[in-house]
Amino acid sequence: MSESAVDRAEVLLEAGRPEDAEREARASLLAQPGDGYAYGILARALVMQGRGEEAVAAAREALEHDPEDEASLLVLGLALSLTGDLQAAESAIRHAIAVDPENAASHQ
Repeated sequence: MSESAVDRAEVLLEAGRPEDAEREARASLLAQPGDGYAYGILARALVMQGRGEEAVAAAREALEHDPEDEASLLVLGLALSLTGDLQAAESAIRHAIAVDPENAASHQ
């Protein structure tokens, strides 16, 4: 079984290669335009590149598919903070904490 573009994107993110991860996430979205998980990976890649407004759009698209996805809520918070919208960033992070209060990642 071959590795999918979204799987490659996730590996590339973990390897600290957000530009390459972005390319793979976008390729995945061309094949499966409604893949909320791929939008979440794309949002993470864009945050890592400091591209806040684009990351906000991708995170919001991911949340359209799964409004309670903690990872996408956290990425939305990070992306909003990059744009300077700290109140909305705090709101997104608080929502992530409410979704999974036991997850330490959302409390950091």
